Amino acid sequence: MTVNWRMMVLAGCLLALVSSVCDAQSRRRPPSTSYAPIGVPDAAEGRRILEASRQIGFGDSFYLEFELRLLPRAGSEVRLPGRWFGTRNATGPITRIEILPKDAAPEIWLVQGGSSSRVWSRDADGRAREVTDPGAVIAGSQVSAIDLQTPFMQWTEFTYEGMTRFRGRPTHVFLLYPPDDQVARFPGVGGVRAYIDTGFNALSQVQWVDEDGTALKTITAGSVRKVPGTDRWIVTVLDVRDDRTRDKTRLVIGAAALDLPLPGELFMPSGALEPAEFVAPDGALRRFE
Repeated sequence: MTVNWRMMVLAGCLLALVSSVCDAQSRRRPPSTSYAPIGVPDAAEGRRILEASRQIGFGDSFYLEFELRLLPRAGSEVRLPGRWFGTRNATGPITRIEILPKDAAPEIWLVQGGSSSRVWSRDADGRAREVTDPGAVIAGSQVSAIDLQTPFMQWTEFTYEGMTRFRGRPTHVFLLYPPDDQVARFPGVGGVRAYIDTGFNALSQVQWVDEDGTALKTITAGSVRKVPGTDRWIVTVLDVRDDRTRDKTRLVIGAAALDLPLPGELFMPSGALEPAEFVAPDGALRRFE
């Protein structure tokens, strides 16, 4: 059984790393985890696992329909329908997120990942504008542009902390460190702790931590389901929690079309940025009951 997941934005699928050694004197590393691992941490094994994780994802092109649920610690729940388009270009993965509230203007984001990452969103005039604030969030949620870009997929420094049990399942644990030349981009961040399920070979949780190891944000795969009529498994529920405020966002995927050719203009940031006139081909969209 193969599980394909791409996140946070979390996502999906979230790791593409190789190990390297470099001078880290310019910043303080978060402490390693305090729980007792099951098995001895081995750097070579860690490199192998991370390399194997590079192909995890929804596929080269996909279309998802989802509901974004805003769950503040204090206040009422808000539910927003949305669509998620994904593909790859010469630079790397690129995502289009459309939030489509019934009684308000749409919110549209284009997120370019890879070596030359950039972000655009729909402005008040309906045109694409570049977003330079890495902490900018989508529709007042806990999901940020950084979560969608998954920059730690490019980080090459990590500590393989070994294996533990996460939700009762054997799980690999990695602590990943931002490169020295990117520290300014991630103020207050000491690293990212990633949990990879050994059975599914898929990411089950990502946790951003500060230099003391205190959790800042946690992204968790809440449910894994088989896409109806296929042999593909994807995460259908993602929880994104701000560990400082305790506010949470839940993304629930209701339908998926995988390996679906998508028109390139969906991902172009020039001109007007309006909801796409897109309908999945007959039989391609599979709904979760």
